[in-house]
Amino acid sequence: YMGIISVMVLLFARARYANTPYVPYMMAGLWLKWLGALGFCSIYTFYYAGGDSTLYFDYSLIIHDVIVNDPEKGWRLLFLGPGEFHLNTFEYTDKYFSYFRSASTLKVMQFSTILSFICFKSYWLVSIMMATLSFSGMWALYRVLTDRYPNLHYSLALAVFAIPSVIFWGSGLLKDTITMSALGWFVYGWYHLFIKKDRIISSLLIMWASAWLINVIKGYILTAFLPAAVLWVILHHFQMLKFWNLRIFTLSVFVFFSAIGVYFLRDQISGLGMAFVNKFVSMAIDFQSWHGVLSETRDQSGYDFGEITFTPAGIFAKFPAAVNVTLFRPYPHKVDSPVMLLTSLESMFMLFMTLYVFLKVGFFKVWRIIFSQPIILCFLVFALFFAFAVGFTSYNFGALARYKIPCLPFYVVTLLLVLHHGKPPSTSIQKDPKGVALEVASTN
Repeated sequence: YMGIISVMVLLFARARYANTPYVPYMMAGLWLKWLGALGFCSIYTFYYAGGDSTLYFDYSLIIHDVIVNDPEKGWRLLFLGPGEFHLNTFEYTDKYFSYFRSASTLKVMQFSTILSFICFKSYWLVSIMMATLSFSGMWALYRVLTDRYPNLHYSLALAVFAIPSVIFWGSGLLKDTITMSALGWFVYGWYHLFIKKDRIISSLLIMWASAWLINVIKGYILTAFLPAAVLWVILHHFQMLKFWNLRIFTLSVFVFFSAIGVYFLRDQISGLGMAFVNKFVSMAIDFQSWHGVLSETRDQSGYDFGEITFTPAGIFAKFPAAVNVTLFRPYPHKVDSPVMLLTSLESMFMLFMTLYVFLKVGFFKVWRIIFSQPIILCFLVFALFFAFAVGFTSYNFGALARYKIPCLPFYVVTLLLVLHHGKPPSTSIQKDPKGVALEVASTN
């Protein structure tokens, strides 16, 4: 299968990206995802001896066998909604109730069941196919970035495809593999629909399918990304206005009508905001309590933020600490396992890279660049708020290593783009992997 897919992808890449430097990145990115899938399967098979991923697969094989032996019952079982029960499938939904009542878990099992028919009921091969699907979304994100910054094709490829935890946790049979792919496709559809204003129909379909999938599995990812994406569109079109008086007029009109809207919808906005805060607080308390128990009773690596007041002000007071724990911890002296060591090394790299960018570009210039480039501001806003959300709720470094992967490529891309814009304008010669010289101008 890997050989067949490699040939198909290579033929597609050479046809679609002829005379560009992207073909080697497509192949390398795909093989990195496969390497992550094989490593993930090895860890879960030989080190952990099972986990969520293997349970998803085991239960999907039950559905597979029911489809083979009793197609009518099997297909009904496959397309059940969460918490939906029928008399002829009750023996399965009752026995595995916890997995059939969760929409996100059920969706992963359904993916695995469908793939099992072409994967010979192999956990390893299903994981390879999941990694391939995940790669498609990561490639979509990469093409958005290289469309904006074609001369940064190499560094952007590293940011999107080569982050170790994204390779590992975003390539196996997990919810995160699906959501990472869907997020990449959502960014792709959003970019073409609202920024480039082309491929309207396909972009709408891609956005709808991606948003639906993310919302079913991990809706908070979409909740974190949409405000940043809207900000990207507003600032992008605001910058396209050439004259300052027109910009000021447009901004004034926008603020005026926004204020009117907020005034008349203040009750609905307040209610929606409180509902969101309450849900966030409930989720945080559940996760913090459970992972706190695990760290105390099973010697798992945990952390805490001390006493927390669960009010909007009290929660956001922990914003710096939560972002810090997501992006830059665990520190090396807190490492107590091989897996935690790898996470610590990656976090230290993030910290050193952040410090390097601020020192190289300059503290105040970094923020000027961020607020002058809508795409950078969008990516940073998403990365920071998502890092805050998962850092505040996880309370366990093992779980956090997996939960945080959606924000890592966006954060690293932010640093790379700030570094790029912080360089003085110059003309340089780059060579693509085939040795063809490309003269490109570094633009700010």
